[in-house]
Amino acid sequence: MIFNDDSLQDIRFNGDVDKVITNGLTIVPPYLRGFVGDGSAYILLSSAIALAGDFEIRVVIKPTKAVGATDCIIFGNAANTMFFRIASNNKAQFNFGTYYEVTLTESFENNVSANLIVKRIGENLYIYKNGALVGTKFIGGTSRDLDMLIFKGGAPNVYWGVMTDFRVYDSTGTLTHQYLLNETEGTTAADNIGVIDGTVINPYVGVWAKTDIRESFVINPTITKLLLASDMHLDFWDEVEGEGGLTSAQRFDLFVEKANEEVPHIVVILADTNVNDITLPQGNDRMPATKAKLDNLTMPYKWVHGSHEFYNDEQWMSLLGYPKNYSFTVRDYAFIVIDTYGDYETINPNSGYGYKEVDQTWLAAELNKYTDKQGIFILAHYVNSSIDTLTRTLLLTHSNFKGIFFGHVHNETVWTIDDKPWIMCGHWSVVEGGSWDNDKPWSFRILELDDLGNAKTYIIRPAHEYPTSSQVRTVVDVRAII
Repeated sequence: MIFNDDSLQDIRFNGDVDKVITNGLTIVPPYLRGFVGDGSAYILLSSAIALAGDFEIRVVIKPTKAVGATDCIIFGNAANTMFFRIASNNKAQFNFGTYYEVTLTESFENNVSANLIVKRIGENLYIYKNGALVGTKFIGGTSRDLDMLIFKGGAPNVYWGVMTDFRVYDSTGTLTHQYLLNETEGTTAADNIGVIDGTVINPYVGVWAKTDIRESFVINPTITKLLLASDMHLDFWDEVEGEGGLTSAQRFDLFVEKANEEVPHIVVILADTNVNDITLPQGNDRMPATKAKLDNLTMPYKWVHGSHEFYNDEQWMSLLGYPKNYSFTVRDYAFIVIDTYGDYETINPNSGYGYKEVDQTWLAAELNKYTDKQGIFILAHYVNSSIDTLTRTLLLTHSNFKGIFFGHVHNETVWTIDDKPWIMCGHWSVVEGGSWDNDKPWSFRILELDDLGNAKTYIIRPAHEYPTSSQVRTVVDVRAII
């Protein structure tokens, strides 16, 4: 896994080869063989596929002709309570109980093949073209049934063009249905994974067609985006912080606003959000108020325990519903969260709770759970490489261990330890009693992962104005590739 700006390369190919193999993954050949829609043909499934909870639909399309409003109807149901289409005005239009539309940042073109992905995570719908996120919209949690590939509602709700490799994934990322649509004849669309076959209605002559794509056909992998933030230090909840001109609460609201603008799939808070006051662990409890602000994020989030989260194990579980040591997965990647701060006997007036070594038995069991994953990342407030030598040795016994992301040091540097990246994730705090840090203004880190095992990570310093006692400092949006 390479962490640099060139790691996410388009997979491009031309010519008449039968297949291309890259990174062990077989990619479709340079022609597109599939179902041909002529404005009246569509595929009716034998029963409905329930789109409940999170789901993902992938399909390769090549629209070739405009009909009516030039809308490209991709899927829907006979009850007309759900559909998805790419509209001629560079919008995606869809119905999941309520009609929505969103302007896409990149259009789908006639006679150009594209990999379309429609994904729901939580209550948001995400739309990708060739692996790049081009639109998102809040849709709520309504469930709907899918029983048509190419929605056939009232005219002109039809499709002209080629469609192939229609896939449905469930909330765990498991492929549950796949319609290759590459038969050479007949009117059956076979489900290669599940048991819900489809029938071609009003078939076009030569409905299964091998159509040569002489242009470069680009298939980019799906990108999963994580936002990693650390060290808010909400010291002055209702008071102006030194030169900052903002209260801690206002500063944290700004973080939530900027995080929502990035539209990651998940946010991970790498600790030190709570008050920097070790003398009042119970009497100055801002953890519930901090959680209430995090709940304003429009995507799921996770919280890591650190040196300034003054909660014992029971309090932590009661507030968040998960322990201080835990793990989670995003598609084919695993993230193991380790708690390294809980030595209550060695509290430091400046850095809070004392450092404790990682639970080796627990970590070994977690690593063994994810041997089949493409990559494993460690997330922590901090890992002391000099103290936790056993952890370093244990991690290196797993070939799919990729690196560590952490906070604590209010920096954006990347260390290389044991030939693995140990990556700092910036900070969102005031420093030295509220003074402005010109070298390291507020920032967070983005991690992008694709299905081919590549990664890209970079720091974002979102554009904002920072009022001080004498002036307003404007920070320009900086995206630093590391």
